[in-house]
Amino acid sequence: MTCVLIMSSPDDLHALSVARSIRSRYPGVQSLIVSGDDFPTNLSLSIEPSGWCLIGEKAALRSTDVLSVWWRRPGAPRIEEGIADANSRDFARRESMHAFDSIALSNDYPVINRPDAEYRANKKPVQLWEAQKVGLRVPEYCITNKYDSAIEFINHYNDVIFKSLTSPRNTFGETRQMKSEYLELLHDIDLAPAIFQRRIKRKRDYRVTVIGQTTFVHEIFINNESVRVLDDWRLDVSAEARKASLSEKILQAIASLMARLSLSYGAVDLIEDENGEVFFLEVNSSGQFLFAEMDTADPMSLAFADLLCKPAKRQ
Repeated sequence: MTCVLIMSSPDDLHALSVARSIRSRYPGVQSLIVSGDDFPTNLSLSIEPSGWCLIGEKAALRSTDVLSVWWRRPGAPRIEEGIADANSRDFARRESMHAFDSIALSNDYPVINRPDAEYRANKKPVQLWEAQKVGLRVPEYCITNKYDSAIEFINHYNDVIFKSLTSPRNTFGETRQMKSEYLELLHDIDLAPAIFQRRIKRKRDYRVTVIGQTTFVHEIFINNESVRVLDDWRLDVSAEARKASLSEKILQAIASLMARLSLSYGAVDLIEDENGEVFFLEVNSSGQFLFAEMDTADPMSLAFADLLCKPAKRQ
């Protein structure tokens, strides 16, 4: 059995769409969606010199049968509730992660994206450094937990946005424009850093989705007028993706950025200002693309199937 292993929850629409595309285009390749949440309670993993074997209630998979792995949203080991001691539960969790993550760190098959590459690529400072090195324009920024530095940056640029470095688990971490009512909160900045950035007055928002060697460019249209004055198009649930184009220079720079970050897949957000200058905002190594496929009919799931099944073409 030749199989593409998709690490995500079984109800993940992106995983299901790509799995369906694999079945339609590569009938000789099976796809298996597995969630790390089921390990070690409902999944067993054995690792030996010859490779690994993952066994669940409905299927067993050996590493020798794996064509590729999509490490989309693998989840985290769910530890048996019967382990009451906190230290013991933490130990069991770390032991489980140590073994389970090895699936995505093997060199025996392609992994989209490798977790060691994602770890580096998901660091905002690294993204911004690398984007500048390949020639992408980046709005001036300051990442700090020092009150004086934040105030100095805000006073210098006057019109500034701020956001968290990671996605909060308990709320939606949207990008916000710095206003007077937020200044008092800056006295708590020493508790954790944030990113402050010169605000770009938008003319257009772009989402560039890179799937292997295939690139899809979409402009994001904000339909909710009340959201248009805000600084995060994700706040408009009716936002619409439309096919668009960007200069070859920008697309080549994005390709170079993906290579420097060792990513085979990524969703890149860009913004164009009122003067037509395009700025890099961020790249999400596990960002969503299905909304753009639904809006434009671009074959993004098929492109992902091609990326995952590329080794099959040599058979």
